[in-house]
Amino acid sequence: MQQILVPKVTLPQARRELIVTELSVTFPDMEDKQAILVAFAERVNTVCDRLGIPPAGKNRQAELGKRFGVSQKAARKWLVGEGFPDTAITIKMAVDAKVSYDWLMTGRGPIDVADYATQRDDDLPLSQHVMFPAKGQPVGISGDDLIELKETLQAALHVVEKAAKN
Repeated sequence: MQQILVPKVTLPQARRELIVTELSVTFPDMEDKQAILVAFAERVNTVCDRLGIPPAGKNRQAELGKRFGVSQKAARKWLVGEGFPDTAITIKMAVDAKVSYDWLMTGRGPIDVADYATQRDDDLPLSQHVMFPAKGQPVGISGDDLIELKETLQAALHVVEKAAKN
């Protein structure tokens, strides 16, 4: 599976700082599709456990379908790795089970939702803000996070340079 990390960098009006938010785009190879479906099915089963939906063989498919407003057949496809629900359903699954949407859809990152209770005036999570002063080290990020940001920005620069050559 090819994975490209692309940082989104914005400069809000009347501010002298950059806001860097990491976005990721995944392009699965067609031969990986079944593996992706099976891994997603495992995560859906974990969500079912968190939601108190009975285990497999004890009406799990019907209960999952009822909970998310679909047929038992549709729910069975999610549970056995034959298909994905639509986006609205996966968002509701993540919210109801209190799991990270990124984890549910990709298996990446922690399962639990990060607590973004502390907000800035612009309502973006505090943890996504990094200030880059004209001189010196970025403010709001350090240690391993700073190394990861550097690698992400280098990867993004590589993608931009490659695109510019084409």
